Amino acid sequence: MTAKQLAKKLQRQFKEIVSDAVEFRSELTVEISDASQIAEVCRFAKTELSFDYLVDLCTIDNDDATPRWTAVYHL
Repeated sequence: MTAKQLAKKLQRQFKEIVSDAVEFRSELTVEISDASQIAEVCRFAKTELSFDYLVDLCTIDNDDATPRWTAVYHL
């Protein structure tokens, strides 16, 4: 299954909180709009989509914007 297909499945499962996939330099990004559901999204990615490796977890400092911090999960 391709990354685009996996992103579509994730979006179908969590249509209210997962954005459309954006591709940049051959990598796909989806945004989760409700941080309280990140555990559920990751659990679905692991159990239903066979994701098995958290490559990196970091944050982005948005300076004066709200919210100030953005968590980034690389799966």
